[in-house]
This record gives sequence, C-alpha cells and structure tokens, in this order.
Amino acid sequence: MPGAEREVIPHRERLSLRPCRIVEAPDFAVRGFMCSAQDFVPDGGWIPSDTMLDWALRHHFNAPWWGGGATELYGAHRSHGHDQTTGHSYHAWAPPRLLFERRPEWFPLLGGKREPYHSSGRPNQLCLSNRHLRQYIARQMIAYLEIHPQRKVLALNAEDEPASWCECEACKALDRVAVDWTKNGIECFPLTDRVVDFVNDVATRVARKFPDRLIEMYAYGSTTEPPVAARCHPNVLVKFCMWPICGRHQVFDRNCERNRQFVAKLRAWRERSSHLAVYNCGDYRYPEIPACSYTLTAKQFAALRKLGVEHVLGETENSLAGSAAWYTVLGESLWDTETDPQRVLADFCAAAYGPAAAPMTEYYQTLERGLMGAVEAQGEQNTTINNLHTFSPEVVARGRELIAKAFDAAAGDDRIQARIDRALFNLLYAETCRIADVGPHTEEAFPGGRESFVLLKAIQRKRNICSGWPSTAARLKGFYVPPLEAQQGELLAALPIVWKFRTDPSDVGLAEGWHSSAPGDTWTDIRTDASWTDQGHSYHGVAWYSTELDVHAFPPGRRVWLLFGAVDGVCQVWVDGEAVGGQEEDPGLMWDKLFALDVSAHVAQPGRHRAPVRVRKDSHAAGIWRPVELRLGAGG
Repeated sequence: MPGAEREVIPHRERLSLRPCRIVEAPDFAVRGFMCSAQDFVPDGGWIPSDTMLDWALRHHFNAPWWGGGATELYGAHRSHGHDQTTGHSYHAWAPPRLLFERRPEWFPLLGGKREPYHSSGRPNQLCLSNRHLRQYIARQMIAYLEIHPQRKVLALNAEDEPASWCECEACKALDRVAVDWTKNGIECFPLTDRVVDFVNDVATRVARKFPDRLIEMYAYGSTTEPPVAARCHPNVLVKFCMWPICGRHQVFDRNCERNRQFVAKLRAWRERSSHLAVYNCGDYRYPEIPACSYTLTAKQFAALRKLGVEHVLGETENSLAGSAAWYTVLGESLWDTETDPQRVLADFCAAAYGPAAAPMTEYYQTLERGLMGAVEAQGEQNTTINNLHTFSPEVVARGRELIAKAFDAAAGDDRIQARIDRALFNLLYAETCRIADVGPHTEEAFPGGRESFVLLKAIQRKRNICSGWPSTAARLKGFYVPPLEAQQGELLAALPIVWKFRTDPSDVGLAEGWHSSAPGDTWTDIRTDASWTDQGHSYHGVAWYSTELDVHAFPPGRRVWLLFGAVDGVCQVWVDGEAVGGQEEDPGLMWDKLFALDVSAHVAQPGRHRAPVRVRKDSHAAGIWRPVELRLGAGG
C-alpha cells in the first residue's frame, strides 16, 4: 500500500543468481487507473505524488491519472511511463468561452441558433462537419506536440452527455442512422459515423507531422455503436466503455445476451480500428467501499486481451488503502492475464498482515463471495465494483469476526494492526452506506448502523483516516436516521409554501425575542420550496422564518410531528414561544434530508399556533427549501 507505514519491501542479506536471460512483456501496453479519490497521509495532506507513483510502478501500472487532463508524469528515473491527454476534450481544443464570439459557426446549430452550452451547464458538442474547425484543432494538436514531444496519445473525445449535437445539414449528412432530433440533448444517438469522420480528418492532418502519435476517441454514449460505413484512421485509438459487460457470466458465454452483444460490439470496433482500448467507470458515490472482484477482474481482462484490447485506462474511484488487495490483483492481471488472482491475494495478505495472513485472506475471500452472491441474486447485470448488496448483514458479521481474529493474531505489532483497522474502517463504511441507501429502512435496522458508525468514527480518529472525495467526507459527518414514524404517519396538514422571512445579520433575534413574537412589518414573504439564496437573497448567516400551524383536534395519545422536507443549515424551532428542538447536524450531511420534531404537547389545544424557525448557514445555498408538513404518528 502507498506510504511508509503501509509499505512492505522484501529484504535479503545475499542474492544468489544463476546465469539466465529473462524477457518479460506486458499483455497490455497501457495499464492505468484513476486516483483522484485517494487517501490522505496522517498530517492531513495528499499522499505525495512521488509515493503514489513509486507504488504504481512497483505494481506494474504505467498510466495512473488524477481524473484531469493527462496521465501523471513518471519521470526518467521511472522509465517515463505512458504519457497522454485524456478525458472529454472537445471544449479543451475549442473552448466556447474563448472562441464562440469569433467563431460561432464552430458550435452546434440548434433550432436555427448556434448554442455553445447545454442547459445543464456543460459544453455542447461541436459542429463536426466544419472544415475550418478541423484545421484549427489539428494545428492546436501539432503545436501541443511540438511543446510536449513525449505525449503518445491526444484525446479528441466528445463531451459527456447529456449535451446537444449539431443539427446543421452538413453534420446530418455524415450520419448513417436516423435519429429523433426532438430528443437532442436528452438521449444518446447513434452518431458514430459523424464522429469517426471528424476524428479521422484531424488524425490525418496530425499524422503528416507526427506519424507515430495516436488520437483517441471514446466509444461511449452517442458513439458506443461501431460505425456503419467508416473505418478509423490507423492513428485513431478507440477507447470503449466497459459498462455493457455482465459480471454474472464469463465474457465469452454465448448464453449471456449482454456479454454476447458486448463481444460483438468490441469485435466490430476491432475490425474498424487499428488500436483498441477500454475503460471501466466506477461509482463515484462510494470510493471507500473495498473493491473485491478479484477473480472476475482477472478473467475479464484475460478475455479483453483475446479481443484485441491494447490499452486499459480505467476510471475506478476506490481508495488505494481501502482496496489495496484488489489493486494488487488488477496490476498483476494487466501485466500477465494468466495470473492466478487467488495466489496474488494470498501473497498480498502474507506481506501486508504477517501472522494475521490466514484470517485476512479468508476475509477478502468472504467479500468476494458476497459480491458474486449479490450479483447472482440480482440477476444478469453489470457487476459494479461498489455494489452495496455485497455487504449483507451475514457478510459483514463474518467479516468483522475474521478481522477481530486477525487483530488478535497481530498483537504487539501496531503497524499490522493499523492495516487491519483500515480494512475494518472500509467494511464499516460499506455497512453504513448499505443501511442508509439500500435498507431495509426499519426501526430495527438503524441502531446497528448507528453502532457501526460510532466504531467507524473511532477508527477514523485513532488512525487519522481522511478522504478527499466529497461523497465520503459527507458520509463521515454523521449517520442519518430518517424520521420513519413521521414519514409513514397520516398527513394532518401541509403547511403554506409562503412564510414570513427576515435576515438577522447581527444575530440579535434571540435576544430581542423574535421567537416569541409575531412577525412585524420588517418581515417579507418567502417560499419554502427553494433556498433563500435561490430567491434573490445574496446573504449568509442567521435568518428567521415564521408561519402558523392550523391544528385541529387529534386522537389522544397520538404524536403530532412537524416534518421538514429539508433545511440547508442548522436550525431551531419554537411553537408559541416554547422551544421544540431543531436540526444541529452538519449541513454537509443534512442539507437534503428529512427531519421531524415532536410537537404533540405544544399543539394539544386545537387552533392556530405560531412556529418561528431560526436558520444559520454560512456558505452556498441556505434555508428551508422543501415543504413542511404536520403528520400524525403512533402512540406516545
């Protein structure tokens, strides 16, 4: 694993060598992964780049990248590695913000008007038929290669979708399949022939000056299908997204319709191109879940090599420390597709865990069995690395038992116990994510999730574990328990959407009794189905809302809940001047979550009751932004 505390380097006093000549060649020329979600070192900074690259080189990777515009430079002392630009890149070669005013004809024609940006905010695709645009991009690439002669591949990949494609007649003339243009910018289209014609032209121009460089295009979204008529220029590298593959069956299983189509597409692309690459897309929501598809990964890449794939540059987002065993298998399998993943796993555990190797090997195998069992139970589908169903209560219970046994076996060796704690951290993280996101969402399930989260946080503090990925940082702020009784209760009243509102920049409202008095003339109207920042209040700090609850008689002994759809910020609530509670958890966790307050004692008398709410938020969106309801729950 990367870092001095996690590193194991074999050491011998003497070397005994016999005369021999050994020549090795990797099965894939390019072997990479994306590492933008990787761990922090104990002092709170990123794993140093040099540490990461040393680790990657020792595990046979030559093209790690950070999810940005290029692979990481290895340097001469690491034999340079594979150097390329990568990612969705039309906007990089022809930036709308710089070129649209001067060259609007280079951008897509939509409804008779040139539109550089999609409604989502991302760039639209380009007017690919425009010959001046093609010349411009080719010149840009040539100039770039003159400055960066070590670059082997330049990406010319369409924008991520949804994004709109050009509807001009010249672009449409390049297409070979009819499409429903009313769905432009909403759905993906079979526009591969258009894109191949464009990329071929640019590659031809670049090859005149740099005949040994490759121009990459994604086979993804609207370019997933192989071209109908076109064949790729010899210098075009087609990078195929592995999403369509099924993990339940062998790649060449003819009885699996999904894999049969996947193999047919990949073979068709191989017939139409000289260079073929693949990449796998991870699930960015769960980077701390331990990847455990050891055998599946090895078998899939062995099959991909037989299909003519040369480059593998994935988008896996799992952290290195949390999925170190899987990354070890991945690196060995990309180097040699005949690698036995179970042998690598056993070797990894022997090196990483020493006297605790046996229970830790069984632990990783337990996770793998859990993954494949979940895939089988779910039916034919893509086996995602971050499949939450892997971590069933039975798998987690057995995993925790084996980790406890391993911890005892490593007694007295804190370095090994720290690695075991890291494995437990990732298992507990997976368990809390499953309980929160998959369920079952019952009163019985959440106490176990809360217990796991408390232990998770204890390990995080003990081992100073941090993560730079926003979804993980939000998860680690707290364990959310939804207000099940209020959610499932009977609707008594939907509160008005429009409330009274007043900012409190000096935070004097409490001292001046705003919580116990009716709103005055200084209060204005505001909606509670959108944040105050979305309604023109460019303000952060404390603000107050106020409305009235119109409560009719309700059965004695039943709870009345004030159910908030979501409040972006911490808040306190009063009813008729009496405090009834609030939401004090970090907004990073709770900004979009339901919460409920028991107001039964405060609305026991039918009639109108004033309900002020004090909200504090110091950045980004703020305020009550989903409707509020009164609901009748169970007995008190």
